Amino acid sequence: MDELLRKFVEGTCSEEEFKSVTEMLRAEIIPSDAMRWMRQHWYVLKKNNPVADGTIDFESVLDKIHHDINIQESQINKTRFLKIKTTYRWIQFAAAFVFISLSVYGIWKAVEKGIFRSDLVYTVSSVRGQSSKVCMPDGSELWLNGESSVTYASSYGIKNRKLILKGEGFFSVAKNADIPFVVEAGATHVTAIGTAFNVDADKDDANVIVTMESGRVLIESHNQQTEITSGQQAHITESEIGITNVDYELYTSWRNGQIVFKDETLFTITTQLEKMYDVKFVYKSDTLKSFRYRGTIRLDNSVFKALEMLKLSTGIIYKVEGSEVILEK
Repeated sequence: MDELLRKFVEGTCSEEEFKSVTEMLRAEIIPSDAMRWMRQHWYVLKKNNPVADGTIDFESVLDKIHHDINIQESQINKTRFLKIKTTYRWIQFAAAFVFISLSVYGIWKAVEKGIFRSDLVYTVSSVRGQSSKVCMPDGSELWLNGESSVTYASSYGIKNRKLILKGEGFFSVAKNADIPFVVEAGATHVTAIGTAFNVDADKDDANVIVTMESGRVLIESHNQQTEITSGQQAHITESEIGITNVDYELYTSWRNGQIVFKDETLFTITTQLEKMYDVKFVYKSDTLKSFRYRGTIRLDNSVFKALEMLKLSTGIIYKVEGSEVILEK
């Protein structure tokens, strides 16, 4: 393996050897021998191989590797949040291989033969009842609530920064005035340059809720346009875009593994809990919906602990039947 990688870097490998190395580079899991070789030669070879003259789009090569890492992490880690430390370790080793080979025949041939294509589409998903965090190639971060997904092209961060959202996501956007950040949810397009906001298209794409934590976004939907800023929330339907002032923490704190309530109605709280715990709340009396609650519910606790907290604060009585939680006075 060491000899093969050395020949690849020096540009002296045969066509068969070249094919072997490029197939290894495309593999989901890079062989441990190659990883060891990368670690040993990282500091030495990157000094001896300066960046090429720009004839090859190496940014897109590294971007391809980053996209693959996002997909792999999303599939393997079915935890509440992805382990970003592990992601960066993979990026370092994969990037090492790219930078070591920047000015040699091998990567040039790989790009020439179309191994790293720019027209691929990727989807990252979270499982029901769990949330996931993903770092994008441009430095933006996104959190997906349970049973949500984003789809994007391999040209993301190079030609565009467009994401197609299904479900609910929170977006912390890296600033880039040249390439706007766009989230599409059905007919609704939310455009930002550098900001943090939540988009909820959980029920259907025709009814979308956009909540601003910081910055400003432009919303376009059904031939309508409007802008919202920090602390504002837009309710988008086919006929109108309504804007209200809200406590954004109620709609964005889920990404930190908790829900923060500041004098919110029980109905608003249970609507959020339904998405977090994959349950359905049934009210025996509509007057219960107006009960108010202040506090914090940690999502790593069970739904029963959350219900006990609500019971102590509001005096409600609850019982669980399957996936339904029945609330009474």
